[in-house]
Amino acid sequence: MWGFFKGAGKGMAGLLTRPVGGILDFTSATLKTVQKKIRVGDSEVIQIRATRYIGPDKVVYPYSPHKAAGYALFMSVNSGELVNSDTYFDYVELKGGDTLTGLVITSNLAVEVKYSKLLDKWESGRKLVFHDIVRPLQSKEEVVYYTCYEETSTFGFGSKKQQKKQTFEVETKEIAGDMVYLVNQAYDEYCAIQKLAE
Repeated sequence: MWGFFKGAGKGMAGLLTRPVGGILDFTSATLKTVQKKIRVGDSEVIQIRATRYIGPDKVVYPYSPHKAAGYALFMSVNSGELVNSDTYFDYVELKGGDTLTGLVITSNLAVEVKYSKLLDKWESGRKLVFHDIVRPLQSKEEVVYYTCYEETSTFGFGSKKQQKKQTFEVETKEIAGDMVYLVNQAYDEYCAIQKLAE
């Protein structure tokens, strides 16, 4: 008699759980298929424009192709190495044509990026780390900035801080002006945040 009740209980439980399990399996399989690929006929749907950039203030501004392209570049530099440590600020195109080169400006640095056709990805080059910049950039025929480094004395006792002038060559004065303006804006924000943190 005990076996009858045991079997009936299992049957009732299965009667309730199997349809629910089937519905959940069907739903998850459908969502995986939709998530994996969206197809229209035999062709895949391709994104036409870069994703809209929404800043840290979470305000949605009108779509800017420039900001969106810069943010996409920020996300892809060295397979996204800047994403976890920095916040995107802006982008300056330094060279077009065959050698695509730009400057991605973040909350902590400005990094030169170049497109590698061989590897089919964006790679970082020189970096202007805001922590190391002593003075904001100046625009002339080239972009000039000063970095700070410590120089030890001849006998190894003590050290003193020195400034080193460095240059960043660009194609036109307009590009130099844009670069100086945007990097100085980001640098000023960086300095203000550092003062608040002290």
